[in-house]
Amino acid sequence: MPLCGNIPQSAFASCTNLYSVDIPRAYRIDSGAFKWCSNLSIVNNDTSPSCAIENDAFFGCGNLKNINFNNISTIGARAFRDCISLDKINLKICSSIGEYAFSSCTGITQISLSKCSQIGSSAFANCTNLSKIYIYNPASDQYCTLNNEYAFCVHDESSNCIINSNITFYFEPGVIEWYKTAEYWSHYSKYMI
Repeated sequence: MPLCGNIPQSAFASCTNLYSVDIPRAYRIDSGAFKWCSNLSIVNNDTSPSCAIENDAFFGCGNLKNINFNNISTIGARAFRDCISLDKINLKICSSIGEYAFSSCTGITQISLSKCSQIGSSAFANCTNLSKIYIYNPASDQYCTLNNEYAFCVHDESSNCIINSNITFYFEPGVIEWYKTAEYWSHYSKYMI
């Protein structure tokens, strides 16, 4: 689909025989477009200057390993939930991450955010192997906000949401003090460097 710009809602949902997709010009992937494509492992969206990922777009794509996150502008709710094969996420232009966007992505170990201004509720909940988060906002007056304190939580045996104490947050010099006292971020202050 090299000329396709918009992937419609539920276009390929539950296509278990889909292993890779070539959408280099995609500017929008609608809700549930690839939901439950359990064998999808490669999404080539490398040449698109900017691509919005809508709600549930890749929900349940457990084998998804390779997608270019550099050009993703926004990520909707549950967009990559249960994508357990994702590892390192580098979001260079993404301005917002929806609730539960990467929830239960147990393969993720590291996240880099460059221009993100908002992270939704439980966006990275139950990412049990997540250990490093780098937040690089180029302008000192552009901070990333959280919708609540559960963005990076894990659930214990009783299903209580607790802070993932395995994570270390890395910030640009001069902004860490803002994050240590900011609403909801302050819950993570002892994990900040």
